Amino acid sequence: MYRNFLRLLMLCIAWLSPPPLVAQTDSLDMFTVIDIAREQSLPALQAKNTYLKAYWSFKVFQASLKPGLTLGTTPVSYYRTVTQRYDSELNQDVFKLQQTLYHQATLSLSQQVSATGGQFFLESDVGRLQSFGDQGSANWSVTPVRIGYSQALLGFNGLKWDKKLRPAEYDLAKRQYTEALEYAALDALTYFFDLMLAEAGLALAEGNLMLRDSMLINGKRRHALGTLPLDDLLQLESSTLEASMSLAEAQMNQQQQQRKLAIFLRMDSLQAPLKAPNRLPSAPLSVERALTAYQAFHPQSLSFILQQLEAVRAEEQARKEQHFQANLQASIGLNQSNPNLNTALGNLLDQEQVLIGVSIPLLDWGQRKGMVKIATSERALVAVSIEQAQSQQQLLVEQTVLDCRLLRQKILVNQQTRALSKQRFDITRQRFLRGQVDLLKFNLAVQAENQARIASLQLLKSYWQTYYRLRSLTLFDFETGKGLGILPTE
Repeated sequence: MYRNFLRLLMLCIAWLSPPPLVAQTDSLDMFTVIDIAREQSLPALQAKNTYLKAYWSFKVFQASLKPGLTLGTTPVSYYRTVTQRYDSELNQDVFKLQQTLYHQATLSLSQQVSATGGQFFLESDVGRLQSFGDQGSANWSVTPVRIGYSQALLGFNGLKWDKKLRPAEYDLAKRQYTEALEYAALDALTYFFDLMLAEAGLALAEGNLMLRDSMLINGKRRHALGTLPLDDLLQLESSTLEASMSLAEAQMNQQQQQRKLAIFLRMDSLQAPLKAPNRLPSAPLSVERALTAYQAFHPQSLSFILQQLEAVRAEEQARKEQHFQANLQASIGLNQSNPNLNTALGNLLDQEQVLIGVSIPLLDWGQRKGMVKIATSERALVAVSIEQAQSQQQLLVEQTVLDCRLLRQKILVNQQTRALSKQRFDITRQRFLRGQVDLLKFNLAVQAENQARIASLQLLKSYWQTYYRLRSLTLFDFETGKGLGILPTE
């Protein structure tokens, strides 16, 4: 019995003593987990595709500003029907069979003008119409060149505003992608520390069960000698069963947290042991620097500018559309028609076209004026909302910086406290091995050491969560002193 008791004591020491350090090549640290999350987690992939959508939308807009060349053609248009026509000889309408074959092609080059919102165009057109029947004929229509310009007079120039808004929207998409990666990193380190805490809790539950088992063995020995009442022995057995249940719950929690991290990283399993970060960022954190970085890099600051521009755009559009609308289209070119194509091309005539369209609202019961008032009120509302949101966001940045500073100080103090408690624990363990401390006191010291280790992990988790939350609020790397902005390959 005494030999078994000593064997159990040595096993308890092996289980409850601090685990040996694992080589870095065989472990999975927090920064490696963050890198994996940024590369292949579902939030990162979703952010990448959202950015690529914005990237190609911006490319499409850029292409729309360049000259466009279009070929429009009607290869064959065949028409055969009985139609009503006027017969001048009979001086009456008659029904006659009409049968025609038509071919046509148009080559058009167009270019938008952002300064005015108009469009220049250059066209070339050729067509052939052939009629069948007793009086069948064939005729060519050619327009070798026709140059023109169309413009909305005194109207709203949407293209001018698009050239202001679209680049800013693309820049916003880039910042939002970087922000999404920082939030993915924040989620990854949260899962990482949750798993580490679950493993530390599992070690604590195993140690508690060891303690209860050893106390139960000692209790049975004392009960056999008649020095321990039966009710105390039953209490020891009940405590052992509760410790066993706590161990089962800790094992299930550790498996769940391990599975959560693996799913988030899109990995089949996690075999490598986890290693907590052993260093803190050395760069000092200042509120002024964080606020400057927020204004310069965070997507919300650019989003505020975009909201203001869109509100001004809507107001200008409402004011422009309040009055009459006029459109101008003018063109000049050469054209001719003839049964012979060469004859038509050799005897071209001038072609001039001018078209002015006007739409004047005579009675709308104040509808257009009301639209202007709505746009003006919306612009004022946007300005107030932005000012309020900016104030709240600046307070959040300031508070996050202060929280990060405080947590860093707590960690530094905790490291000193942990070093002292580690020395006390080593002294207690040595005294236990020499027989100067009983098993109960030693196991209580082991439990206190494991609980202190869990508290240190929780403090470390809170610090890194706050630090990466600050990075996501500023999109700024305080260690390198540069803004964050890694973009995926298109």
